[in-house]
Amino acid sequence: MLRTDGNQTQVLTWSMFSGTTVANASQKARFFLSPSSLTQTNLYGTGATNSAFHHLMAESSLDDVVLRAAGANNGATPGPVFDRFRVTAAFYQDAHLADLTSITRVAISARAATPITEPLSMLHIGEFWTSQTGGHRSWMNTGTYIQRRNDNVFFGIRPRENSAPGTSDQNDAIVAWGDDDNPVNRLDALRFVFAGTYSASALPGQAAHLYGLETMRIHPKGNIGMGDFSLNGLNQTPTEKLDVVGNIRVRAIPSDSLEVIIMDKQQTAAGDYKLRYLNLPNNGDVFLNGNGTFTAAIDKDWDFDANNVRTGVGTGGFPGGNVGVGVTGSAAQAKLDVKGTVGSLFTTVGINVLSAASTAIAIGLQAIASNGPSANFASRSESFSSSASANYGVFGNACNATTNYAIYGASCGSSSTNYAGYFDGNVTVNGIFSNPSDLNLKSNIQPIANATTKLLALNPVTYEFNEDASPLNLPVGNQFGLVAQEVAVELPELVVHNVHPAQYDSLGNEISAAFEYLSVRSGDLTPIIISGFKEQHELLEAKTEEVNQLQNEVQELQSQLQQMQAQMASMQTVLQAVQAKTNNCCSEGSTGTLPSPSENSDGMKLMQNVPNPFDSYTRIDFTLPAVAYVVLELSDAQGRPLRRLVDGQMSSGQQSIVLDGTSLAPGIYFYTVSANGELLTKKMVKK
Repeated sequence: MLRTDGNQTQVLTWSMFSGTTVANASQKARFFLSPSSLTQTNLYGTGATNSAFHHLMAESSLDDVVLRAAGANNGATPGPVFDRFRVTAAFYQDAHLADLTSITRVAISARAATPITEPLSMLHIGEFWTSQTGGHRSWMNTGTYIQRRNDNVFFGIRPRENSAPGTSDQNDAIVAWGDDDNPVNRLDALRFVFAGTYSASALPGQAAHLYGLETMRIHPKGNIGMGDFSLNGLNQTPTEKLDVVGNIRVRAIPSDSLEVIIMDKQQTAAGDYKLRYLNLPNNGDVFLNGNGTFTAAIDKDWDFDANNVRTGVGTGGFPGGNVGVGVTGSAAQAKLDVKGTVGSLFTTVGINVLSAASTAIAIGLQAIASNGPSANFASRSESFSSSASANYGVFGNACNATTNYAIYGASCGSSSTNYAGYFDGNVTVNGIFSNPSDLNLKSNIQPIANATTKLLALNPVTYEFNEDASPLNLPVGNQFGLVAQEVAVELPELVVHNVHPAQYDSLGNEISAAFEYLSVRSGDLTPIIISGFKEQHELLEAKTEEVNQLQNEVQELQSQLQQMQAQMASMQTVLQAVQAKTNNCCSEGSTGTLPSPSENSDGMKLMQNVPNPFDSYTRIDFTLPAVAYVVLELSDAQGRPLRRLVDGQMSSGQQSIVLDGTSLAPGIYFYTVSANGELLTKKMVKK
C-alpha cells in the first residue's frame, strides 16, 4: 500500500521519472491531488456547477493514457488483457481554424483482437480499422463514432460545406451511417426502433418484443419509410422518397384564397405527380371538365326517341325532375326509372354499372337512403314471375380474390334488434355456417356449471306454428324444439327479443305493422349439452369406481370365507382324529392314557419355543413325517387367533419358524400346528 499525507492546500503527488541518475531524471507522469484552481460556475444560466475543493488528476508527458484490463469471461477464468480504454490525441485540420489543432480523442475497444489505437473521432467505440474504409470521413471529429466491423454510425457536429476557415461559425448537427458496400448493393438502413418493456410472450412487430417496434427507416438510396418495414412488419425496402405504411394526416396546407386541393394526373416527370389547388367558382351553372377547368352547363331536354326511350329532364321531361329510361308512359316513378322488357336469359338488364379502377375499392353501385319517417331502404329488390323456374330477389357472386364475399351485411350496434341479415322464411346454406369462436375475441372464459340441472329443466316439445297469428313466413307441419318463455326461466341468455319490420308496398303504404317475438339461440345449447355429458360421464366413472371397490371387497370376503371353510374342514379332520384316539384309549382293554400330542413318536412333533419366556423374538421348531399342508397359528390366552405364521405346503423333516413378538403385549400365548389331521399345541410366555 502506498500512502501520501500532506496539507490539503498543497499538491500531493505520486510521480514517475526516467533517467540514468537522479540528477538527469525527468518526470514522465504523475497522479496527484490538486487544490481547486478551476471551478465551473453557473455560466449562462446552464445550471451546471462544480464546487469541489480538490481534483484528483492524472498527467502524462508521454503519449497515450491506456487502461488495460482482463474483464469477465464465460467461466471462472478472467478474459484476455487488452486495451479497454485509451485517451490520445490527433492533429486535425478544422474547417473553422487556420492551422492544425491537437484534438483529444478517446477510444473504447470492444474486442481483444482489434483494439482501437488510433481513434477516428473524439469518442470512438468499437474496433480498430487499418484504414478509412466504409462510410468514415475525415470531418467526423467532433462527436461519437460507433463501428461494428465495417458498418458505422456517427453522431456529432460538422462544419457547414464551403464555410470559411478562421472566420465562420456555421455548424450542423449530423447523424451519418455507412458501410463498406461488401457484398455489393448491401446497403444498411438507418432505423428508428421503439423498445418497450420486454415480454417473452410479445409477438413480432410489438414494442415489447425482443427486437422492438420499428417506426421509421431511412434507406441509403434516399428513400424514407414511415412505419414498420422490418421482417416483422412489411418486410420491404421503402420504394419512394416518402413511403408510408398507414394513413397520412396533413394539419395545415399553405394557401391564399384557394378552397380545394386535388391530385392532378398530369406528370411533371416519370412517376411524379403534381399537387395543385383548384378554385371553386361558387356558380351552379358550370361544371368541372376532365381537364380541370369549369365550363358552362348546357340545358337540354330529352324526349321520346325511335325506341320510345324517354330520358327527359327539365321543362319538357317528366314532372318533378324524374328521369325515365325505357318508360313509355307519361310519368317516371322514381328519380331514375329504368325498364327493360326484351332479351334472353341474363341479357335483359335494366341498369348495367361497371366500375373498374386501380384504387383499393371499386364500387359499382352505391345506394343510400336516410331520414325516412317510417323506414329507409337503401336497396329494395323484388323478383316475381309465375312462369319462371326460379326468382332471385338478390343474386350475388364473388370470385378471383383472396377473400370473396358474394353478399356482405353489417349492422350498426350490437343490440338484439340490429341485424346484419334478416330472413323471413327458410334458409339453406350449402357450406359451412359458423360463429366466431377465436380465443383472441373472448374474455372472462368460465366453465359451465350444473349443466345437467339446466338441461333437466328444459322441456323439448313438438308443435305446429299458428299460420294466422303473425305476419311471419313460418314453416308448416310438425316441428321439434323448445318454448322460448320456458327457456327464459332457466337460461335467459339463450332467449333473443326480435322485431319483424313493418312491411310497405312500392308506394310506401304500410301493409303490416312491426311484430315482436322471442326466439331461442339453439346453437348455444351445444356447449351446455357437452358439459352435461361430461358431468354424467364423471358421475358414471365415480359410480363405476364404487362398484369396482365393492366387487373387490366381495372377492376379498369370498377368499376369507374359503380360507375359513378350509380351516373348518382341517379342524373337523383333527377333531375326528382326536375322537378316534379318545375312543381307542377309553375302550375296553386299552391302557387308559392319551399320547402327548407334542411327543407323538409316529407322527408330527412340536417342540417348545426357544427361548421361553422371550423378549422380542423366539423360534418354534416342529417335525413333519411326510409332505403335508401345514397351518401354524398364534392365539392369545383366551384361544382367539392372533396371527397365522404358516399356511401352505411344507416338506418332511425338521422345520423352524421365527416369531417376531415385538408388537405382542407381555402375557401367555399358545401356538398350534396342524397337518394331515394332527393338531399339536404348546404354551409360550412373552416377558
